[in-house]
Amino acid sequence: RPFISSINAMLIRIAATLEAQRRFVADAAHELRSPLTALTLQTKNFSMQEMSPEARLKLAEFSRGLKRASELVDQLLAMARAQLLAPVSLDVTSLQQIVRSVFEELMPYAEFKQIELAFEQTGEITINAGAVDLGIVVRNLVDNGIRYGTPGGKVDVQVQSISDWIWIRVSDTGPGIPPEQRERVFDPFYRVLGSGQSGSGLGLSIVKTIVNNLNGEITLNFFDQTTLSGTVVLVKIPADPT
Repeated sequence: RPFISSINAMLIRIAATLEAQRRFVADAAHELRSPLTALTLQTKNFSMQEMSPEARLKLAEFSRGLKRASELVDQLLAMARAQLLAPVSLDVTSLQQIVRSVFEELMPYAEFKQIELAFEQTGEITINAGAVDLGIVVRNLVDNGIRYGTPGGKVDVQVQSISDWIWIRVSDTGPGIPPEQRERVFDPFYRVLGSGQSGSGLGLSIVKTIVNNLNGEITLNFFDQTTLSGTVVLVKIPADPT
């Protein structure tokens, strides 16, 4: 009995420590947003001033670094939110509207990368889950498809209702994820080596956390089994996660 009590007390302390760490990440990321936003505005104002070509080149490099920092802070906030909060508001959410909103947001980025966005859905499909969480899932998956895709490629989103499950399938025509790295890509800050793309390595980790909170499943595979290229991410979520 003393041994069991000691183990239980240790587990409670570990859980409290982990929660404190997650809250620290959330608080720190939140506090960083204001100065980063201020720096971004000041940089935009400064870019309108006259300067030498060399100075403008340095300013552009600084702006890119600032943008990466802002994206990392946003991802940290999303990760902290997904880890700290269980889904408390399970509203009836239209997946068609979620995908459309994500496409509208990411269309300029897709056009810049010369990536086609496509959406396939058989009728109106709804799910009892929070729109914010589902939006984060779809956005991260589509963003990854665009980020790692090649010019002239495609990111395709398919939504299906099968039995009591909702399937969200996001495929891209990029290089694909090797089988030996498919578990690692869900670890925070892990990035596939040799991709040549910038990123925080948090996107898939956030997606997996949210999917787990919704009692769902997520799997990875090649899009083209012949050439072993491209990526297919399949998310399965119960139509009623409660």
